[in-house]
Amino acid sequence: MPNLSFSEKQTKDLNCGAFGLTAICNAFGLLPTKNIVELRHCDRIAVLAPSLTLTEVAEEIYRVTGDLMPTGGYSQEGEYLNSASAISYVAKQLGLRVTLNASEKIIIDLEKVFPGELMYCAEVANQMFINNDVYDLPSPDECQLVVVATFDNSYHWLAVGSNGVIYDPATGKAHCNWAELTATYERLSVWLSFSLTQENA
Repeated sequence: MPNLSFSEKQTKDLNCGAFGLTAICNAFGLLPTKNIVELRHCDRIAVLAPSLTLTEVAEEIYRVTGDLMPTGGYSQEGEYLNSASAISYVAKQLGLRVTLNASEKIIIDLEKVFPGELMYCAEVANQMFINNDVYDLPSPDECQLVVVATFDNSYHWLAVGSNGVIYDPATGKAHCNWAELTATYERLSVWLSFSLTQENA
């Protein structure tokens, strides 16, 4: 069971997705990497080495995932929002299977802000499910990255382990249930589910 045991706080305003993915890869026993792993996505490059600390891994992953500009579109350089498509790419490179879950409503809403992003993510991911605004906790062999909205109308990623523990990169703290977070975030109907590929199971 990939349970989260990660307490690092994100080091920059927007690298929550990279820290959440690092927490998940750590839960699956994929970190530190056994060899040097070079990540290349949309002209962004990152290198993961076995000697890196988990914080350094997250910061390096963000070099690839922080490509989504708040106004829509992608940037080849700079530090922006973590795109679901880039997160999915990195996860697959590290040995995880990725499933995109989204409601029809959120697809329409996010398409207005980030044209093409969820469809691009669906192409990168192994699978996509359209749900009816119904959120399901991870199965015993899964972890999740869940998109939430903050009350200043920005987006944030939270990681959820197979035991339901929620890791918030903004604070580095673990929460036992969603009720503890409702005063801070609004959960949106879009999340990524991760499990080990057959080769890594």
